[in-house]
Amino acid sequence: MKHVMFADSLGLDLELIHEIKINSIENLQQSYAKSKRSSTDKILIQNFRLNPDVNYKKLVENGICLNSIEIFNQTSIRGIILTLNEIDNYEQIKPKKNFFNILFKNKRDEIIVREKELDVVYVIWSVDNWKTWKYQSTLQKNSKLLKSSNNTQIKTHEFFIHGINDLIDISEQFQFIICHQIGMEVLRDTNFEQCFSFKCAIQL
Repeated sequence: MKHVMFADSLGLDLELIHEIKINSIENLQQSYAKSKRSSTDKILIQNFRLNPDVNYKKLVENGICLNSIEIFNQTSIRGIILTLNEIDNYEQIKPKKNFFNILFKNKRDEIIVREKELDVVYVIWSVDNWKTWKYQSTLQKNSKLLKSSNNTQIKTHEFFIHGINDLIDISEQFQFIICHQIGMEVLRDTNFEQCFSFKCAIQL
């Protein structure tokens, strides 16, 4: 323990004005260092499990499922989504008569045009228990026809969400659901209304 004292002109001790405990300073420095280290050593803990059988059942019944999830560098996640789609319908229409068609008439009287319909898969996520939310589109990777059906496809979609540790603090959660919008219809996988979630914790 260290004392700081002052004396007057006659050499008499004055009042003790400050007391410093060396051990207290060391403890304070250690606490600060630990706190600083904790702010950068966050880890993401997955709060859900994926089961292939359950995923297949979701895909058949709901037309969408979260197939897999990975954590990268404890800051980002990568997910694979499967969707079940019927092959787009076709319709036949007659081309409009215009100057171009008159000069260069097509041999066919009718042409086949693919129906255009909104078809997008996206992730909706929140860091404040759904008080606010954001969404992110996915990237379609590939598709293949089901062997049991000539007009049904399984499509694979991929998404990345980066910097999650910068969005949440210790004990907070990152939550998300996945959606597939076809025209005006929206198909969802909400993990049985529990959401898919990651908790933030300190790495020991």
